[in-house]
Amino acid sequence: MTLGANSTVSVSDNEIDMTGDLSTAILFPLVQGISTLTIEGNTITMDDGADLVIDERGIHVQAITGSVTLFGNVDNIVQIYGFTGTGIPYFEAPNTILGTTLINGTPQP
Repeated sequence: MTLGANSTVSVSDNEIDMTGDLSTAILFPLVQGISTLTIEGNTITMDDGADLVIDERGIHVQAITGSVTLFGNVDNIVQIYGFTGTGIPYFEAPNTILGTTLINGTPQP
């Protein structure tokens, strides 16, 4: 989902169960500021069944322009091959994004 300037989007309370190789559960190729993005309460389970190479992504904001603020007070549970963690591949966003969301109990980015 690409977001134009002055967007307010909430991705909340979803259950995503994926089995495809090289998958990304929630993808924002571009978010243009000034925008707010709330990501909270999602449960993501990924297992391609083919290998143990973690080449999947849970939540990925690829690029931002301008001021983009991230919100999320309800934990997002992201499991890849049964493992939970933080950072890449569980959550990835440019370091210029403002704010945080919870991924597996840890504020991200």
